[in-house]
Amino acid sequence: MHINIYNSFNIFIHNKENNLLNLIKKDAKYSIPTVIMITPNSDKMEGKYLNYGFNDYIIKPINKNNLNKLLNKYFNKSKK
Repeated sequence: MHINIYNSFNIFIHNKENNLLNLIKKDAKYSIPTVIMITPNSDKMEGKYLNYGFNDYIIKPINKNNLNKLLNKYFNKSKK
């Protein structure tokens, strides 16, 4: 049996009311920042993923400076 992981993931993400991400966030005992890695120019999906519950996104291939900015945004509390 072959399972298409990409399609399975998209089913979980695009069903906003009952998607896996929202279930995990709902049951978590603390805030979990969630970031999705996307392809460049993926039909302006950035805003859609944020609406689906992700906190942020990063475009691949991953640029070291962009990754550092993203990590500092969520994990570097001393600069706030």
